[in-house]
Amino acid sequence: METDLYKIRSTKACFRAAYDLYCSNLRTLFKNTWLPVLVLSAIACLSHLMMWNESARTLSEAESTSSPVAYIAESIGLSVMCVVGFIWAYSCVFSLLSGRSRKAIWPRLLRATLINFGTFFVLILITICLGMIPIFLVANKTAPIPESTLMTSGAIIIGMYFVWAIILIPTIYSTMKYVMEPEQKAGSILGSSYRQGWRHWGFLFICLLLACIIYWLALSIVATPELILFLANYTNEAGKLMGDVSSLPPYFGFAGYLISLPCVFVWNYLTIWITMVFYYVYGSIEAKKRATTQTTQP
Repeated sequence: METDLYKIRSTKACFRAAYDLYCSNLRTLFKNTWLPVLVLSAIACLSHLMMWNESARTLSEAESTSSPVAYIAESIGLSVMCVVGFIWAYSCVFSLLSGRSRKAIWPRLLRATLINFGTFFVLILITICLGMIPIFLVANKTAPIPESTLMTSGAIIIGMYFVWAIILIPTIYSTMKYVMEPEQKAGSILGSSYRQGWRHWGFLFICLLLACIIYWLALSIVATPELILFLANYTNEAGKLMGDVSSLPPYFGFAGYLISLPCVFVWNYLTIWITMVFYYVYGSIEAKKRATTQTTQP
């Protein structure tokens, strides 16, 4: 795939370049990625249906059909399988973008994914611990916990999520740089490249904001069949709770899976386009750095 990567671009130009690259190479992209994307979609679809079924039972206060331990084990298993599918699919994508072999790309993608997931996990633990502080302070003094305390705890958790979102934005650049540049070390994702990303925080934020808006608008259309399935399942569970007989056919789960699979498949290709946007964002930042270096040299 021919790409003019290292060029200073505006936000609009990054989106346009990603769109042109995606459309002009759609056949090549599909030919090289359809199998791993299909496998990833099949795994992700199982995960979606499992979570949505559990959510329907929770919302309708119906009893879960699986124990918490089994549910956690299934969730972990599906998550690991999703990571494997993700690495396989995106090693194909970045192989096309960089011109390097998938064998050279996938270890870097795996390390980047583990670092980012590990960072998210640690930040979530910190958020939960900070959010529980107001509850712990009054737990032995009053029972039940006052509503104001619960609201304070919730506000802390929401506030921390905003703080982490601000802090993590530069990792968009540092992760892309690590994957694209073989000489970069894994530590640069949260090290030198991360610090460089802070210098372009505004550019990264605007691109991320627009990408999220476009992504969710498109997703609201793509995910409509899945939403209908969830509402049908939720209504059925609520009816069973009130003593009604299940109105869904026994093959509903399998039929729902077959309906959801193409939706998730399209969703994954939408995500690949978003990845290409940040591929050009990375290239633009690198071009700006090179231009700055040339102007400062005597």
